[in-house]
Amino acid sequence: MKTLKNEGGFTFIEILVSMVLLSVLGITIWAGLINSQGLIRKIISEASTSAKILQLDNFVRQYAYKVKIPFWEGKIKTEGGKSSLAIPYLNAECEDMLMFKTSESMLLIGSKKTGQFNAFGPFDDISFQLWEGDGEKPLGIKLSISTGKKGNDQLIIYARFGGNPL
Repeated sequence: MKTLKNEGGFTFIEILVSMVLLSVLGITIWAGLINSQGLIRKIISEASTSAKILQLDNFVRQYAYKVKIPFWEGKIKTEGGKSSLAIPYLNAECEDMLMFKTSESMLLIGSKKTGQFNAFGPFDDISFQLWEGDGEKPLGIKLSISTGKKGNDQLIIYARFGGNPL
């Protein structure tokens, strides 16, 4: 009987080696996809937090600009304590006040006259105070918030009152 030297096929060992190599390649690709999913979730979360902080910054600056303290007023009388602050002369009216309040981990900003407040948060730490320059007249509001995601992730917003010259 005649034996053929080249049958033109693959041996069982060659097929097993190729299957092992393809499996290793598939597992590597699968692990990369799983890691990229976690990275995408983290990026979306960070982008959402950044968007919320930008909205807060824009809102605080718009409301602070509406506070118009008369030039003859020196030191203004504010109301509040650690968890609230009321600044008079919102919309140049002595009776209306720009209100900052904290409720649990949320920051509430609004008008005392209308009673409408916008909520921002949640934040790990919130503090607010008058931003005073060299003189006794306040320049604006200083708002400090911490999201707590990176431990020392504290943001400070300075918003100037309207009608105050630079």
